[in-house]
Amino acid sequence: MDSQQQHYNVRRVLTLKAPHIDRILAGEKDIEIRGGNTKIRGWIALARSGGKQVRKGWVRSKIEGVVRVVDSKQLPPDEYAALESRHLSGNTNDTYKKPHGWFLADVVRFESPLEFEKRAAGVIWSCLQSETTLAIESILRN
Repeated sequence: MDSQQQHYNVRRVLTLKAPHIDRILAGEKDIEIRGGNTKIRGWIALARSGGKQVRKGWVRSKIEGVVRVVDSKQLPPDEYAALESRHLSGNTNDTYKKPHGWFLADVVRFESPLEFEKRAAGVIWSCLQSETTLAIESILRN
């Protein structure tokens, strides 16, 4: 399906620190390691951690691309080790007792980041406002 026919319907943004966001956007990393499962599937936006507070409880940040979440599962130690070349996270035994892999596909990096506002409270996931969803759809169709 080409981008003129594809409907992305991006409603959530995942906030990531460097170097993880850079590796995902470059297509080098297609598994994000987290401490728990996610039930979210489909297209999501990727934003870099940080941003500037614009008003109480709201931060302006930048979406740098989108990717599809296709699966999520707990990774036993042997599978975690076998998938290291895909998650590039090294040893997270100190961070997560039961690491989970969020499997990603079809990354699209934006030529220019899209500014958006999100609630400062969203640590992992934030919901996008409808105008941001429409702006992403427009970028992807061009």
